[in-house]
Amino acid sequence: MTAFPKVALIGPGAIGTTIAAALFEGRAPMVCGRTAHSALVLRTDEGEIVVPGPVHTDPMAIAAPSTVFVAVKTTQTEAIAPADGPVFP
Repeated sequence: MTAFPKVALIGPGAIGTTIAAALFEGRAPMVCGRTAHSALVLRTDEGEIVVPGPVHTDPMAIAAPSTVFVAVKTTQTEAIAPADGPVFP
């Protein structure tokens, strides 16, 4: 069995949800956003892709990921990358 890398995504808006849906292949990326959700739904012309949650509001709730996708607006980057330490444990 091949172990999949732990992938985290911060900012599940339109772009972040699209990235999460593209990554979803029978497993879900760990997602962190401003608002908690039980799942993410990407609606396309072909239907819906549901990425199971949860969407966490605290990055510290996510175990150390191998890769992190940051999909926030530039005005939010400072808030997700504190100067006093890492975002993830």
